[in-house]
Amino acid sequence: MRFELAVDDSFFISSTQIGKIELKDLISTLKPIQKRRLSNFSKLAIGALLNLDERLLEDEDWELVFASRHGDFHKTSELLTSLANKESLSPSGFSLSVHNAVAGMYSIFMQKKVPITSIAAGKEGLFAALTDAYIRLSSKHVNKVVVVLVDQSLPEQFQHYGDEQQNDYALAMVLSNIEDTHTPHPHTLSFTRDVQFTASSADSPAIPIEFAKWLETSQDQLHLSGQKQSWTVERLSS
Repeated sequence: MRFELAVDDSFFISSTQIGKIELKDLISTLKPIQKRRLSNFSKLAIGALLNLDERLLEDEDWELVFASRHGDFHKTSELLTSLANKESLSPSGFSLSVHNAVAGMYSIFMQKKVPITSIAAGKEGLFAALTDAYIRLSSKHVNKVVVVLVDQSLPEQFQHYGDEQQNDYALAMVLSNIEDTHTPHPHTLSFTRDVQFTASSADSPAIPIEFAKWLETSQDQLHLSGQKQSWTVERLSS
């Protein structure tokens, strides 16, 4: 399997930047009543989306793909603790722990009436999200697809289940067809699923982090491996 995509804009934040960049600064354009509803996970995801070039998203001829391996697991962990202690669950906490809750809040807060897909695909979240975006763009129904990938390190009591480096991050991208000549493309990339599969190790960084850091370099090629798939990403000549 092989496909090509253009990255028209991107925003990336990871654990090494959190602290230097305050999460509250990422969502400074939101109303105070909106900010109060957001967990750190939600702030990462919505903050990354808010830092994309709004001019690329002025119309509603685009769709949103939200991908996360664990979702807002810190909130889910709190709910599980309440259940274990035979306590009542918070209705708002329960509703905001749903996997697509963050994408829905972004749509409501920013009044973006666009189709939304939520994906949970293990370590392969980036591959699944990009494949979904490519299919949507190839359908010719939309000109752009916004992809956001976000995760946090696991809560302390679940850390021993981790099978990759535990870091907070959010990566948001505006994607389009490389044939689209109306928008400059800072990056034009090809994605090829490798025939041979090499599993990633437990101390490997999360794939979206590897990809985002590579995107900021001038390297021509990147190899990525998850639980079940290996992919090669290459820069295309302008």
